[in-house]
Amino acid sequence: MNNKPQTDRVYEILKRPDGSFDIFHNGELSDQLIPDGWLEDQLVKYGICGEEYREARRKLDSIGEARLVFQTGRIKTKLRTSDNSVVRLKGI
Repeated sequence: MNNKPQTDRVYEILKRPDGSFDIFHNGELSDQLIPDGWLEDQLVKYGICGEEYREARRKLDSIGEARLVFQTGRIKTKLRTSDNSVVRLKGI
């Protein structure tokens, strides 16, 4: 039996009025003033790419913010998006 506590990684990405982005990891500012053209590359360093990036981008383009919660359990990792839907991830 695995006695490790469940660990969540929470990323919040906010679009600024000037079009740049700020990234928060577990409530702490990690990166700021990221130009739109660099956002995808910056998010890769946090492991946010592919399906996760597309979900975040969709939220950023529609409401200017995205919240991604990676919940790691015993078997699977899942992504809970800001609208509380769950996307099952493979290979994490």
